[in-house]
Amino acid sequence: SVGSVAAAGALGRDVDVAIGTLLHVADAHAHRDQQSLAPLGLVRLAERGRLGSDTMAEIRIVCDEVLANVIAHGFRDDAEHAIEVSVGMAGRRLVLTVSDDGVPFDPLAVPPPDTSQPLAERPIGGLGIHLVRHLVDEVTYERRGDRNALTLVKTADRREPALEAVPVA
Repeated sequence: SVGSVAAAGALGRDVDVAIGTLLHVADAHAHRDQQSLAPLGLVRLAERGRLGSDTMAEIRIVCDEVLANVIAHGFRDDAEHAIEVSVGMAGRRLVLTVSDDGVPFDPLAVPPPDTSQPLAERPIGGLGIHLVRHLVDEVTYERRGDRNALTLVKTADRREPALEAVPVA
């Protein structure tokens, strides 16, 4: 089954999510009621891996920011594009990889913003990449053929399994 999530209204594009692995960017304007671009597979992984709510909140922000940037800035035409999202656990490390066929762009080459300036004097933009860098433990970029590939790694905190009620004799 394929679920749908919408990009922020300003982006003017919708995204279809094939359960956690493939996003299709299209210009249709339906399904604008969802708040997050994070794939449904991320929620399933959180449940199976018993990931803590703090880790999940940060990963949702990271996923939303990366996907919103790809959708808003990665495509210079109105053609259909595919964004592949993979997420998995390697021990306590959550590994999220986003791959797209957009224009070549290495977000790690963007210098960090000067946050010492007053807010009114700062240029618009650049804070999303800065935020992503601070919310994950590792981030790498590579151009694989005609695709951008961004891999993000976060050491996950784990919830303890729920204790079952045991009748007292």
